[in-house]
Amino acid sequence: MFFLYHAASAPTGNVIARALGMPHGEVPPTVQEDFLIRWGAQQRLVRAPRVVLNRADAIANAADKLQSLKMLEYEDIPVPPFSEELDLIEAPFLGRNRHHSRGTDIVLYMQHADTELFGEKDFYTQYVPTLHEYRVHVVRDKVIRVSQKLYDHTHDPIGARHSWIRNHENGWVFRSPTHPLSHYWQNTAIEAVHALGLDFGAVDLIVDEEGRALVLEVNTAPACSPRTARAYCEAFVMVAAPHGIALTLDAAILDELAVRDE
Repeated sequence: MFFLYHAASAPTGNVIARALGMPHGEVPPTVQEDFLIRWGAQQRLVRAPRVVLNRADAIANAADKLQSLKMLEYEDIPVPPFSEELDLIEAPFLGRNRHHSRGTDIVLYMQHADTELFGEKDFYTQYVPTLHEYRVHVVRDKVIRVSQKLYDHTHDPIGARHSWIRNHENGWVFRSPTHPLSHYWQNTAIEAVHALGLDFGAVDLIVDEEGRALVLEVNTAPACSPRTARAYCEAFVMVAAPHGIALTLDAAILDELAVRDE
């Protein structure tokens, strides 16, 4: 067995792997493994594992944010309106890169002429007024944890709570939900993971002002708090067991994670 991650996902992947007692690293194993977990890692393997959680091609599709939206839309998963053509999107809209993390690529355009000031992006999504935003952690057919994106009042930027861009830099963090996520919306998150060919993932989902759930993206190597990491570990233990792989959990190791309790 082996737990494979890449450099960017190592801070979380390393801790989860050690908590499960799995050999791990950024360099793929050279022998055939019975059981492999890919934590956002797309590195090629010399020999295909017998059982793998999250194939490399599925991770690649999820990492390409434009491709993932196309795949989700094709499978009738509700997503915000998007386009590669400026003329086909209404203002206000958000400019995005195909590959990004933590929302650092987002540019808000209030009108099409703003592209002359801020430049163009790989693709654009319609701005959707949002009531609530969630991160839904899914393993196989089960939601293992739900967090809600909320404004951190200890953050400094004035007015960031009303920002159109809800990312970490503007003081928005994931916490325990103040508004529950319905079973229907949870099923939407499960279907999004399946649509991308993934075994697990963290689905970013918003609820608009009309009460509709829209999927923004699926993250295959989310930063985790100890509680969320434990939920993943417990799910991985359950998935591995039918394949004769006995994983044990040392939950104390998870306290090393930098993301604090959600």
